[in-house]
Amino acid sequence: MPLASILEKHRERIIKDWVEHLHTAVSERYSARPLEELYSTVSGANYASFAVLVHNDYSLIDAHIERITGLRLKGDFALSEVQHAYELYRTVVLPIFLAELTPSEL
Repeated sequence: MPLASILEKHRERIIKDWVEHLHTAVSERYSARPLEELYSTVSGANYASFAVLVHNDYSLIDAHIERITGLRLKGDFALSEVQHAYELYRTVVLPIFLAELTPSEL
């Protein structure tokens, strides 16, 4: 199955799991953020990550990282917290890729 199809098929699950991890496992500051805000920022990050993986287009993720980093640093988040938030994408999608892709596709 093409990567784009896998990411589209699991879009809602990816966003939900990413938000859940952000809200419960990254830091007190992320846990304190409203879920609606996290869904909004994670949806944007997911869209931008799709563009990187499917179209090799880094412009959206670069813009998203710049916007979110500025927002979070103004809110006294450590840069490592922001980096951890983005790293969660890999944590969330890897099990999906393992289930959906053949070893050669991985």
